[in-house]
Amino acid sequence: MKQFPLTRTDLIKIRDTNKSEQVRVLLREISRLHQVMRSLNIQVERIRIAVANGRAADDIIFDAAERILEHEMRLYGPPPFDYKRDRKQAQLEASEKLIDEALKREANVRKNQTGK
Repeated sequence: MKQFPLTRTDLIKIRDTNKSEQVRVLLREISRLHQVMRSLNIQVERIRIAVANGRAADDIIFDAAERILEHEMRLYGPPPFDYKRDRKQAQLEASEKLIDEALKREANVRKNQTGK
């Protein structure tokens, strides 16, 4: 039996219906999300194989994973935390720290060479 994604009206129905109906709808959504996760795990394995074979630049593999998640992003919205922005900020801070350390070492070397 193929599970179809819940719509917004289904999610509203979860809130508005009696408890037994909520459980049935929630179980259906959990089942569907498990299928999505299985599909994503298959895509991850395909990506690992592609990387091992040197074909990591193939956009087809990544497009398939994106298609799987497209409905979930529309239904549930973007993630609450911007991982890319946080990762870029951490990389920037690490780079600045390395530059500062290099400048301090250079200043110490110059100070030792000139004796001042």
